[in-house]
Amino acid sequence: MDCISGGIRLAQDYKTTNFTRLTSDSVGAVGQSRSVTDSLRWKAPTQDWIKLNCDASWEKNNGHCSIGMVGRGAQGRFEGARYQLMQQVASSLVAEAMAFREGMSFAKENKWNRVVIESNSKVLVQALRGEVPIPVEIDVLVWDVLQWRKNMDAKFQFIRRSGNNAAHLVVH
Repeated sequence: MDCISGGIRLAQDYKTTNFTRLTSDSVGAVGQSRSVTDSLRWKAPTQDWIKLNCDASWEKNNGHCSIGMVGRGAQGRFEGARYQLMQQVASSLVAEAMAFREGMSFAKENKWNRVVIESNSKVLVQALRGEVPIPVEIDVLVWDVLQWRKNMDAKFQFIRRSGNNAAHLVVH
């Protein structure tokens, strides 16, 4: 529960301390373009949308994983969080896919019909978006997510770990 409390605190603090948008004349770190800088930070969804950040942590030695997610609204307002432990998970990619599937379930339970789901698993997001072949080890999980997507307006986005910090803290 301490992990959830930490994630919730981070999500709530985001609005007041770290939630800033770069303006069009902003400059990133030396050598970075604005688009690269933007992808390093969490950004609020547009009005009437929920952004759900999902993450997983997998232990190779015993196959255990923890998954977590944090949902926030248009002004960065905390909407909800979930944390779950799982066993007999085959890989980190499977753990990330399970987190994404649970994110879809969490969105449905909360009646979030317009949701942007973000993950720092680039392969997973690309597979969900049809940009790369679906890895065999996650094909059933991807199929589940795509089936649930038919009943809601959902977008899938990749975000670097630094922009997925709230969900990352929930699972660690």
